[in-house]
Amino acid sequence: MVAPLVNRKWKVLKSEQILRLGVWLSVRQEEVQLPSGAVIPSWFILEFPNWINVIAITKDGDSGLP
Repeated sequence: MVAPLVNRKWKVLKSEQILRLGVWLSVRQEEVQLPSGAVIPSWFILEFPNWINVIAITKDGDSGLP
């Protein structure tokens, strides 16, 4: 039987900023405790803005990439 979904949030025990590159990239390392009580000492969080990649292709099928 599966336990009911009660208090399924992770608890952050420690948090350390590892890297910050302006608004483009942020990396944190956290020690977290799961609802089960298990502790994960190194959980990494990457934060970055949404983006898209666009490659223009000519009518000849050339993208200019190698």
